[in-house]
Amino acid sequence: MFQNLSERICLVAILLWVGLSFPSTMIAQENVTTVGIQFKPMIPNQVFRSTSSEVSENLVDFSTKPTFGYAFGMVIRHGFTENWSVEGGINYVKRNFRLNAADQRTGFIAEGDFGLVGYEMPVLALLYVRLADKLYMNAAFGLSLDFYPSDVAGVYDQFPETAQDSIILRQESVRRSWIQVAGLANLGWEYRTEESGYFYLGGSFHRPFNPMYISSMRYSDPAFYAQTNSLLNSSYLTLDFRYFFHEDPVKKQKKVKKPNKVKEYKKMIKDREKAKKSSE
Repeated sequence: MFQNLSERICLVAILLWVGLSFPSTMIAQENVTTVGIQFKPMIPNQVFRSTSSEVSENLVDFSTKPTFGYAFGMVIRHGFTENWSVEGGINYVKRNFRLNAADQRTGFIAEGDFGLVGYEMPVLALLYVRLADKLYMNAAFGLSLDFYPSDVAGVYDQFPETAQDSIILRQESVRRSWIQVAGLANLGWEYRTEESGYFYLGGSFHRPFNPMYISSMRYSDPAFYAQTNSLLNSSYLTLDFRYFFHEDPVKKQKKVKKPNKVKEYKKMIKDREKAKKSSE
């Protein structure tokens, strides 16, 4: 699952941080259920082997690299105890990619762009550390159900000045499955106000357990073509901006014992008999 050494080191460091973060200052919003919105721009990176792919085939160098993408959606959070909260929601996700096909024979580079749309339903467990009166730090881990609604294809005509005919770059990405499971890790800071809600800034790492698409690229002119297939990995790192609306804690209602009508009826009969005997 995690083949890159630096990736393993980062994940182990996060796990150690959580393991050492159990002092008495850890609190959550017990019995508070709040709704929020979030926007998460994606940060392409090589530390987590984001989604870059480079392949050479028949004197053509193919590459697929992620460009700016984003996710946004709704978040629902509930505090169960003073230490733990659970968070879920639904997100719209747009991943964007840049294609390149460099012809070693002529030095010409064909380019194109395409995007993949998906939806995510994450569930995470959160731990909190109180840093100041209204400032909190949290770490979260969980799983996500990722949905991929469609395949994607595109044709990109190129017209180099040295060629009489156009060069065509084709791309087709086919889903391996319409649904997959992914792991999530999150670290962030939250500023809580008494009346205006919570303001959150953090980062998340999203790692599906399997590649999401099989991508095929074909570079061709009237007398030549080259084609390659590769797996698209949908891992990504994001910068997270969130806002949670203010909600008051839900007060636990004391259970009121319901009267036992049978006992009350028997007591009433006894009282009547006692009153009858006393009158005689």
